[in-house]
Amino acid sequence: MKSKACIIIACILTAAIYTYSVIKTGQISNDIRQCIQRCINVIIPSLFIYMVLASVIIGTGIYRFLFLPLVPVSKYVFRLPSSLFFVFVMGNICGYPIGASLIEEMYQKGEIDKKTANTMLAISYGGGPSFLIGMVGIALYNSETAGLIVFISCISANAVLAVILNRITKPSVIDTKSFLTKPDIISIISSSAKNIFKICAVIVSFSIVCTLLNDILGNTNKDTAYLIKSFFEITNVTNISAPSVKMLPIIAMISSLGGICILLQLKAITKLSLKPLILSRIIACPLSAVFCILYTELLGLKLYAPASAGYTVSFENDSCLGLILTAILLVFLIFTTEKADD
Repeated sequence: MKSKACIIIACILTAAIYTYSVIKTGQISNDIRQCIQRCINVIIPSLFIYMVLASVIIGTGIYRFLFLPLVPVSKYVFRLPSSLFFVFVMGNICGYPIGASLIEEMYQKGEIDKKTANTMLAISYGGGPSFLIGMVGIALYNSETAGLIVFISCISANAVLAVILNRITKPSVIDTKSFLTKPDIISIISSSAKNIFKICAVIVSFSIVCTLLNDILGNTNKDTAYLIKSFFEITNVTNISAPSVKMLPIIAMISSLGGICILLQLKAITKLSLKPLILSRIIACPLSAVFCILYTELLGLKLYAPASAGYTVSFENDSCLGLILTAILLVFLIFTTEKADD
């Protein structure tokens, strides 16, 4: 009976979503266009190069030695092997999906067990500086300091969480190789490109949720509506037109969560359960807000006027953009197409 009820509910929801998408075709098309621009303006520039470099470092094995000078910090403060400390740092400073991508890669190679992977996933999660400092700080507040405060607040919350959680779960590394290997650069670029494509595809697919939220929040103040939508899709925070310093802790909390869309992106690139990560956000989100308030007071951040114009790409005004995008697509196809004799 339960399975039949689930099937009936699923059919009704599918029919309702399809009907809604037909009725709202124009608005959904506009939201998809905005999502594509966000991918070009924010996601690809802030994630792709970090994803490639991080995978190269993992592929060569350099990550085992990179943070050896910080062994006292990683061992006694965070209770992490230096190789996992690298993953923790990269996951917090390179963008939301980077940590999950590296952890999934190490787990699939058998270098860490599932328990360690779940712990690392819970603490190696944060927005990159390109987004938080550039898009939140400069675009919203005309101040790098404002973005830096949000960035450091999220890292601080994860650091506190790591200090506590690692003493309970005791993460460890199974693979203790002491030599370097030659990475497959083409495979790394191809894998990174596929992950970026998956991430952007999730964002574009999520546009119907943004359309539905627009209808639900139709009579709500625009900035409040964008703030609420940011809990679902984090890049909506860049559309806030009149941010204040008082709003900064809320933005820090949202940035620590990343939004439902980010969680779906992680699900697209990892087979690991996201439950530990979601549970960790219950602690990390309010901690980020608290740290944000403390740093704001310590640095004496003043109220800044919002930027007059955001960072956008116009397909109509930039005649070179089409050629650039075409070149990128060609490179993507070259790297991702398998050889006929394979």
